[in-house]
Amino acid sequence: MNNYEKEKILNIINSIKQRRQVFRATPCLQTEEEFIVLAYLISKCNHLDGNFAEIGAYEGFTSEFIKYFIEKEKILYLCDTFEGLADVSEKDTNINIPNGSFNVDIEKFKIINSFYNDSFVSIVPGYFPQSATNEMNNSKYAFVHIDTDTYLSTLSSLEYFYPLMVSDGIIVVHDFRNNKQCYGVNNAVNEFIKDKNVLLSTFGNTTQAIITKI
Repeated sequence: MNNYEKEKILNIINSIKQRRQVFRATPCLQTEEEFIVLAYLISKCNHLDGNFAEIGAYEGFTSEFIKYFIEKEKILYLCDTFEGLADVSEKDTNINIPNGSFNVDIEKFKIINSFYNDSFVSIVPGYFPQSATNEMNNSKYAFVHIDTDTYLSTLSSLEYFYPLMVSDGIIVVHDFRNNKQCYGVNNAVNEFIKDKNVLLSTFGNTTQAIITKI
């Protein structure tokens, strides 16, 4: 990725930040390096015959970012409870995020973000994967971003999406490493891949796990 492309990414991040400041939304929870990784991986997946999804949209900063880079003929599914995190389990070791954290009223979510009326964006409220629509169930996926912080939500999202990924499709899991609050995410990823022939990689100092469908 050249300097021009990186500058474009940083300009998009700043544009999203400025819009969100008007609505007093939560500050960005991803690093610039993580956004650069997302943009690069999305560009690799755009040619694949599959849709896009984010699980754990929260207030939508990353969702808004992803929207800028995907081809418009694809559908972008945005899933979240909009009621906060589900109960943690014993595999969420050392987590100090209270149950119900990261809740946002869905109407506020729509107001904060500029994409709520875009025809290619589908907002799916509720606990995932129970909330998945028939349209989602019958779809194939090229790129999925999972940012759910806890063991069970991460594992169930991986179990749902991986069989629906096209070959060379990519799942990015946030908080896989370098985050002492979210060991449950690491546990979920390692448990999921232990008996599967998958390609798992990481990049730089990011928290992301990059899982490529073989």
